[in-house]
Amino acid sequence: MKMGSFFMRASNALKGYPSSSKLLLLCTLSISGGGVVAYSESRSESEHPIIDAHVAPKKKVVVLGTGWAGTSFLKDLDASRYDVQVVSPRNYFAFTPLLPSVTCGTVEARSIVEPVRTLIKKNKGEIKYWEAECVKIDAANRKVFCKDNINNLVGRGEFSLDYDFLVLAVGSQVNTFNTPGVKENCHFLKDIEDAKRIRLSITDCFEKAVLPSLSEEERRSNLHFVVVGGGPTGVEFAAELHDYVQEDLTNLYPAVKDSVKITLIQSGDHILNTFDKRISTFAEQKFSRDGIEVQTGCRVISVSDKEITMKVKSTGEICSVPHGLIVWSTGISTIPVIRDFMEQVGQGKRRVLAIDEWLRVKGCEDVYAVGDCCTIDQRKIMDDISAIFAAADKNNSGTLTLEEFQDVMDDILLRYPQVELFMKKKHLLDFTSLWLDSQGNERKEIDIEGFKQALSHADSQMKSLPATAQVAAQQGTYLARCFNRMDQCEENPEGPRRFRGTGRHKFLPFRYKHFGQFAPLGGEQAAAELPGDWVSMGHSTQWLWYSVYASKQVSWRTRVLVISDWTRRFIFGRDSSQCVGHPSITQHQGFLMSIPVGPSLLFSGGLVAYGEAVQSENVKEAPRKKVVILGTGWAGTSFLKSIRSSSYDIHVVSPRNYFAFTPLLPSVTCGTVEARSIVEPIRNISRKSGVNIEFSEAECYKIDPKNKKVYCRADPEKKMGGIEDFSLDYDYLVIAMGARSNTFNTPGVQEHAYFLKEVDDALRIRQKVVDLFEKASIPSISDEEKKKLLSFVIVGGGPTGVEFAAELHDFVHEDLSKLYPSLQRYVNITLLEAGDHILNMFDKRITEFAETKFKRDGIDVKLGSMVIKVSEREISAKDRVSGQVASIPHGMVVWSTGVGPRPEIIEFMKQVGQSNRRALATDEWLRVEGYDNIYALGDCATINQRKVMEDIALIFSKADKKNSGKLDLKEFQGVVDDIIERYPQVEIYLKKNQMKDIATLLKFSQDSSVTVDIESFKSALSNVDTQMKNLPPTAQVAAQQGAYLADCFNRMEICERYPEGPLRFRGTGRHRFHPFRYKHFGQFAPLGGEQTAAQLPGDWISIGHSTQWLWYSIYASKLVSWRTRALVVSDWGRRFVFGRDSSRI
Repeated sequence: MKMGSFFMRASNALKGYPSSSKLLLLCTLSISGGGVVAYSESRSESEHPIIDAHVAPKKKVVVLGTGWAGTSFLKDLDASRYDVQVVSPRNYFAFTPLLPSVTCGTVEARSIVEPVRTLIKKNKGEIKYWEAECVKIDAANRKVFCKDNINNLVGRGEFSLDYDFLVLAVGSQVNTFNTPGVKENCHFLKDIEDAKRIRLSITDCFEKAVLPSLSEEERRSNLHFVVVGGGPTGVEFAAELHDYVQEDLTNLYPAVKDSVKITLIQSGDHILNTFDKRISTFAEQKFSRDGIEVQTGCRVISVSDKEITMKVKSTGEICSVPHGLIVWSTGISTIPVIRDFMEQVGQGKRRVLAIDEWLRVKGCEDVYAVGDCCTIDQRKIMDDISAIFAAADKNNSGTLTLEEFQDVMDDILLRYPQVELFMKKKHLLDFTSLWLDSQGNERKEIDIEGFKQALSHADSQMKSLPATAQVAAQQGTYLARCFNRMDQCEENPEGPRRFRGTGRHKFLPFRYKHFGQFAPLGGEQAAAELPGDWVSMGHSTQWLWYSVYASKQVSWRTRVLVISDWTRRFIFGRDSSQCVGHPSITQHQGFLMSIPVGPSLLFSGGLVAYGEAVQSENVKEAPRKKVVILGTGWAGTSFLKSIRSSSYDIHVVSPRNYFAFTPLLPSVTCGTVEARSIVEPIRNISRKSGVNIEFSEAECYKIDPKNKKVYCRADPEKKMGGIEDFSLDYDYLVIAMGARSNTFNTPGVQEHAYFLKEVDDALRIRQKVVDLFEKASIPSISDEEKKKLLSFVIVGGGPTGVEFAAELHDFVHEDLSKLYPSLQRYVNITLLEAGDHILNMFDKRITEFAETKFKRDGIDVKLGSMVIKVSEREISAKDRVSGQVASIPHGMVVWSTGVGPRPEIIEFMKQVGQSNRRALATDEWLRVEGYDNIYALGDCATINQRKVMEDIALIFSKADKKNSGKLDLKEFQGVVDDIIERYPQVEIYLKKNQMKDIATLLKFSQDSSVTVDIESFKSALSNVDTQMKNLPPTAQVAAQQGAYLADCFNRMEICERYPEGPLRFRGTGRHRFHPFRYKHFGQFAPLGGEQTAAQLPGDWISIGHSTQWLWYSIYASKLVSWRTRALVVSDWGRRFVFGRDSSRI
């Protein structure tokens, strides 16, 4: 195996937060499936040199594309020599060889991408980047016409760029071969978005397959995965999918593990037919052992949404098979803009854009093309045979001697690489072997005919280069080297002799060097074909694959992330949460940024740090009650984690198959924490409880309390086989569906504002922020339009709005300002609050500190501002005092003003006679009023606390056992504990008025002879009910309610026999359970700049940097699993070292 050089470059360790130099060494290997060097990050970040006015203007170089070829070119180009502008519809570079790993969660999408601006920032020259798509190339006028791909924003999205040199690196598109139905019904695997869609679809297939309404045949159809194309991409995806299913999904979906089938369809006779035959055979045998069905010699002729139809080449038989998901990986074709360009330069009849050996487009000397969008049209030696002969025949004798030929031999080998390949194939050591005549005798001279005959078969070795990352990267590096030495080579050409002309070519022609290729086959096995006919297969090759692919990552950030992803997969497995870009999720779970702290810091309180130890109780077998839980937010998940009784069959219904740690959503919006780091699949949580729990990914659209049924519907947009609707019977129903954002019917909010309730909301905000910066950087955007685009308005000064404003400020000033330095002065962040202060539920000291800090940071806080209208480009707010209406232009509005009931809850409230309420009312035991078997908890419900004065006569009567009409101290002490437990407002009133006990309130002395009558009793307690308050819709409240209700269910049978609650003042006996009592453990408010405010029990206020570290420790401890803890902590570490990622994916 030929190994490349091992480079090490040390740089000074500059570790200063928030900017730091992150690289200490660069290590590259020559063997790669991808084939680019690991881009060094140790470049200096010095100021750009001042350009002398007398220096000639720089040549304009426009680069289209940021794939392997374009990025490799930009990385090695000396941009100080040129005016370089880059245009690409994606603002990042993606390490595409790892895309199959992204489809199954082995590696996360953001781990293999690096923002283009981060890469070009390290170039010693200035490179401008525009996130746009080239729609037309005008070769005659040297112009490219571009259009940005960010819609619904201010400014003109179209612009044009002049060029002196144009580099086409736009890549290609998937080749469907015009097969009907492929574009509509297949997934492709060309970029990051494709891989993310496939990942979501795989989980969709499994979630749909376990719905109770599906038949066995429909389950098998949904779980039939078809891969079309037996090349490296298709084979690796099939292997990744097999591992994902066998190692992870079968643990979460054990009921359908035998229904899964993977089929690989290949039109050729073997898979991996570009590899050595030994590898192809090994792969087919391994797939056969793994249960992956390989169908070779089959051509797909059509695809529908439910079936794929193919034709067997050998027999002509046509057959159709059902499918749940199809991945199409069969080759590439030319994209439309290149096709149009080919018509302009006279290549309209070709399939691919033709370039010469110097990567210049044929027919267009100032345009270069690299990567998948083109192919090198190697010149045939027989076309120039006469010119070569004439150049070698210096004495014009009509014959060549061996000495004359040796003078041009090196030039021939450089100009016509097929000659060298021909000689190697024929095992010829040098050209003297070509000098032999037909009898094998050596000749002193050779004429033109003999010369032609000697080289007549050399052109048979001409082959097109494969469309791989390795080829594209080498072409980009080669072209950058040519541009760097352009002036030098003008004066001193280094290329081969011009046989058709005089002098030499300016540069050496491009020569591809193949360093081998890998084929991961699953099960920790890989195959490698390396130089020198070295073939390696097995587990050791997989570790070689790990090392090579890690070394080839584009930056130290991506290298660290990929390795950590591989480690995470080894320890925790792959994540099956559907939390990335899923448009159908509509459930909202209310929350505020409140975290419990206190005596039981780690495992009790509001945000329960869910322990993973499974406990079980030995309970006698009995007919199990059916419990249906609607929702997987804080309340529902806390119930699932705490339930221990095996007396129930529990069925969970939710449109999202994961639990999200919502207090970290503001961190997700700006990339401080990644979305998948704060979610945990519900199936992971429920299977550790030791209780029979089933889960269906669906949405409840109707509750029928009369017949004890809930009606559910799976997402119809997923277009999978089977019936989407189903119903479930219940004995007990737990409603934990959360709430939605409250718009207060403000016009335009629903259409133009962003909410922050779900993981998908946070991801949409993150993408929008980057969109705005990319749009503002477009050259056609005016300064006024830049100000509008970069005006961010947050409505709502509660914890969520404040924390998002702080996160956005840090994101802009610590990260985006480095990538978009010219835009920082246009950024404006405005926080609108209708009240007199932000964070008005916090202590006044915290409020004042937050307002002062925001003013210092340049965040414009407008108090007393009531939003009356939101339009696409403006938000109108009315001053509460003066009544004046002001309009504020905006690029984005984030709405964070409270919660309201969901439509399904509103409909249910009408059925149970609560249509006039704002939230579903429950009693103190979380039962829906009027229904003993329906419970509601979390943001969708509110506890309708019973007033003391409503029961005052009954309380007095229950205490007056002698029926004397008066109470003495002894009689009253018999019910005092029950009163305090039943009516929590009594205890609050006593604390507020600093009374020792209720006896003090009633003015009892120690003399038991003192009595009170009913009127005195009423008078003493008349103001107690003023302390009644609704609980806030926070994660802390919801989690405590879920744990409380689970505890009630665990002890249901015991408490039926031995009630433990307070006295029933309206009836006889005692209540079955203690009523729910909320305990507040404090709350945090992160304010940015590594500063946080905390309001803790006992009137303890903490503000500053030390509180931020307390926030880190508390939030890390409260995460739902050890996996999420490890991921969130690593995300925080990654942000400290590398900053936040601004890739728009």
